[in-house]
Amino acid sequence: MRIGILTYHRSHNYGALLQAYALKEYISSLGKDVCFIDYWPRYHQEMYALWNRSQFRSVSILGKIKMILVYLLLSGKKRKRRRLFERFIAEHIRPVGSVDDTYDLVVYGSDQIWRYQDHYSYKGFNSVYFGDDTIKGRYKISYAASMGGIQLDGQDKLRISGWLSGLDQISVRERDLCEAMSLLTSKAVSLVVDPVFLLPASSYERIMTPRLYAERYILVYNLQCNRMTYRVAERLSQRLNLPIVEISGGVYLFDSGGRKSVVGPSEFLSLIYHADYVVSSSFHGVAFSVLFEKRFYATLERNTGRVRSLLSRIGLENRIVSDCDTLDIEDDLSDMAHAQLLIDYITESKRYLNKCINLDFSK
Repeated sequence: MRIGILTYHRSHNYGALLQAYALKEYISSLGKDVCFIDYWPRYHQEMYALWNRSQFRSVSILGKIKMILVYLLLSGKKRKRRRLFERFIAEHIRPVGSVDDTYDLVVYGSDQIWRYQDHYSYKGFNSVYFGDDTIKGRYKISYAASMGGIQLDGQDKLRISGWLSGLDQISVRERDLCEAMSLLTSKAVSLVVDPVFLLPASSYERIMTPRLYAERYILVYNLQCNRMTYRVAERLSQRLNLPIVEISGGVYLFDSGGRKSVVGPSEFLSLIYHADYVVSSSFHGVAFSVLFEKRFYATLERNTGRVRSLLSRIGLENRIVSDCDTLDIEDDLSDMAHAQLLIDYITESKRYLNKCINLDFSK
């Protein structure tokens, strides 16, 4: 039996690569022949290119000048960051199969494969990630698919409803998406955990770098670049007398304070794993904080559904900060009541995936 995974396996994004790695490793641990399907359209290639030709052609003269200056100033650091991601992909995101191959089972997901793409060279939903005829598979399922923001007009709903008919089993990562997709298909839509939870923490210890800071620290991963994240981190720093280390989502000319913008997936894991506290506006920043049993705060100001869905399911919704002034720093997760809820959620998700992998689609 040959299984192909269709996801963002070449993305220079921490969460995308780590969820891909986790899903592949889990399926492989079941004794299955599994690979990533090497579908990587032009708009994805341009997202992570050092120079985006489509964007350059589309912007104004002033925009072109700005792009050239940014390239000249930041290309060195971007190349270093790029090498870290490419090294991780070369070592851990393999084997890779062809788009033209035929698979016994195709697993679509996870990550935001169903999101509306808004790029210079492509705008809209990509039907390939919904299971159209591009990839040849005897059976097709989605596992923990995500859409990000759910804003669908009538035409979107009609298209997606048709695409979903090509999937034998459907599962998603967020409760609100589960409810939205259930209205577009007569098939059952299951809610399952993100793939990073399919592996124990010890699996990530093997692929992370050694500890990068000898001293204790508070880690910030502010992917939404909101002020709330920094306010919470600063309050923790003052109260606990700990320095702040920040993983940057982008690349800066100068890394002020504890900011680190040249970080790959292995360093990302290490920085979360060894932190005393984590403050994050990123789903996977929160997910790995839970997995590594860190004291953490989630500080999303938009697109909160993905984090809220996870934390409410495991009894940790109180870790979402909506008002920094009411933050209870003394609350340190000491009761660990959420641990069993998380175990149950992971067990249910593995049971669902195992049945799909064994082609047992019976109720």
